[in-house]
Amino acid sequence: MHTKHLGVDQYFYGSVLMLLTHEVNGVRMLDGPPEQNLTTLWQDMKQAPGTFGDLRLSMFVPAAKHFPVLKGRAAEIRNFGPPLLAAWEKYMNPRNQQHRQIRLALIASVELERILDRNADRFVLAGDEAALFRKHCFDLAALISGIGHVYHSRGVFLFHFNVKTHYLMHFGLSCTELSPRVGWCYSGEDMMGRVKVLVQASCRGTAPQKLMPKMLQKYSIGLSYALMSPACWWV
Repeated sequence: MHTKHLGVDQYFYGSVLMLLTHEVNGVRMLDGPPEQNLTTLWQDMKQAPGTFGDLRLSMFVPAAKHFPVLKGRAAEIRNFGPPLLAAWEKYMNPRNQQHRQIRLALIASVELERILDRNADRFVLAGDEAALFRKHCFDLAALISGIGHVYHSRGVFLFHFNVKTHYLMHFGLSCTELSPRVGWCYSGEDMMGRVKVLVQASCRGTAPQKLMPKMLQKYSIGLSYALMSPACWWV
């Protein structure tokens, strides 16, 4: 989650959106101003399930001499790959080498998620699935770094790669020992949201030193009621 969705994908998808909406090195993929181009893109992508409710330039356009980073929640970014790939294939120039490489990188990113979804109930990846997952990890890291070197040599701040790109390759190497899905912390993030509601419900009129016991008491009562339901019992 924090390595790919809130790391590699944030920088990669932000750069792809910059190419689709802005003029870069005198080249435009769409003819209008950035706001109009983004509106055109969003008409193609907004029906994708589980991703952003809206897309604005402020969500990925960086300050001067900074790399673009797509802002959003991990789940939104995770589900953004397929619609972004479809939009890229619609507007890319197939004669441009970097455009073809970006398409391959988007495919690798999307396929990594599909492999994990197909093996959601497994603690490790095995056989062909493990080999394919490892290949896509290395393909994605190599393509992003290669594309980045091209743009960096032109003085263009796109396609940043960092230590999380390196960690992605380690995920590929270790997937036969532990599936990356086992270690991601989506459930922990959901738990933080629930605890936040409990804390807000407990803090009114409560001294700071008494807040934690009061919140834990509410949590234990709620958990007791939840465990009364047979749906929560182990079979």
